[in-house]
Amino acid sequence: MADGGSRAGYAPVSPSRAGSPRPRPDGHLVKARYTPLQAVVAGADEQGSPHHETLADADSLAGIPVVTADLHSVLPAVCVAAAADRPGSGWPS
Repeated sequence: MADGGSRAGYAPVSPSRAGSPRPRPDGHLVKARYTPLQAVVAGADEQGSPHHETLADADSLAGIPVVTADLHSVLPAVCVAAAADRPGSGWPS
């Protein structure tokens, strides 16, 4: 997609779902937010998930890496920190 040659970019293209019945949401997590492909899905911690019991039985996070972040924009910094904590991972090079 170009706007007069000053810059170029990309835009997702997908078929229209107009008139199609929308599936009933079965969760509270949104994938592909703000796109025509947006879908609400169940999380692993929700009742009815095949993983719910495993998570409900967990009593500790010992030995499990956990990252909490408000924005996706912090993901690069999290990746760099994780790679720095794993010498020999080959990233970043």
